[in-house]
Amino acid sequence: MNEQRISKIYDYRDIGGSTVFQVVRFEPKGFAQRRPHKDGFIWELGEVEPILYRLPEVTQAIGEGKTVFICEGEKDADNLATLGFIATTCPMGAGKWRNAYTVALKGCREAIVLADKDELGWAHAETVANELYSAGIPVKLIEMPDIEGAEIKDVSDWLAIGGTREAFLDILKEYPEWTLSQDPYPVINQELQHLINQYGEPYYLSKDGGVTALNQTFWASLHQTEHIQLFE
Repeated sequence: MNEQRISKIYDYRDIGGSTVFQVVRFEPKGFAQRRPHKDGFIWELGEVEPILYRLPEVTQAIGEGKTVFICEGEKDADNLATLGFIATTCPMGAGKWRNAYTVALKGCREAIVLADKDELGWAHAETVANELYSAGIPVKLIEMPDIEGAEIKDVSDWLAIGGTREAFLDILKEYPEWTLSQDPYPVINQELQHLINQYGEPYYLSKDGGVTALNQTFWASLHQTEHIQLFE
């Protein structure tokens, strides 16, 4: 930890407002998770179940019939929140959407998923859109346009170049509701992605990105799905 400087701390709070865990951003760029413990923090989630970012605001918005925006990353969610929108993200980046997050959004009047403008970003956003659509939640999936030749990856880039709330609302009007037939970047088998959403990633990673253990529940479910017989 001493080699990196903490540049931002994102609190993940439960419905009651208590901090369940934090995502910590470092410079040079890097991320790690930690959870409260006694008078400090432990740099791992342990048995803590991940939750959506800004969950209290999201839960209130669902009850009030407001649109919820789903980003890839806390920075994007915070930037949309400064414009008066209800925005969230799942922790730990692209490819980490879980079924529990879909359940947390049940009853949402409308969800708008913002895709980062790269293959992995679109694959993640498409997975989220498909999961929400299958749960009966009206969805739009959008990506931010370039501005005057400047390449834009995400909504934070777009706002930094000069995007405004009014222009953002105009962009939303251009996109139709999402359906499962929309698949411009097919990346991963849907059945496999569903298992990832339900049971988590196949591998557990350290804060440095190294593999620390296998997700045995995922692999057992995959073997069952594919009817593979294992003999030792």
